[in-house]
Amino acid sequence: MVDLRGAKVASFTVEGCELICLPQAFDLFLKHLVGGLHTVYTKLKRLEITPVVCNVEQVRILRGLGAIQPGVNRCKLISRKDFETLYNDCTNARQGDLYERMTSLTLTQKDTKTPGLGGKLSTVAQLDQ
Repeated sequence: MVDLRGAKVASFTVEGCELICLPQAFDLFLKHLVGGLHTVYTKLKRLEITPVVCNVEQVRILRGLGAIQPGVNRCKLISRKDFETLYNDCTNARQGDLYERMTSLTLTQKDTKTPGLGGKLSTVAQLDQ
């Protein structure tokens, strides 16, 4: 177990490199920032970060430590440096995406008459797709 951003995270040293449990790090630090672990794997691919797949013994140890759920039979590991890159991408992308959505919404808003509301004028956002 190592300290990462103030929390204890399961880790292994593989070929001289300290690797942390990605699902545990996701659960502790990223789940409130992104949609799910699948989103994290998509981001890793875009960032050209390749996690290391755990072997059977490592999975058993992670289960024993409570880092992953008892039924889980595979897991991936990531270096601290790569985790920080991922974390920064998740936090910065979220702020940027929100700004872009709000700007897009503001720029494409227009007044239209909406059927079913008695012909009253209402604002409808036309989102570009």
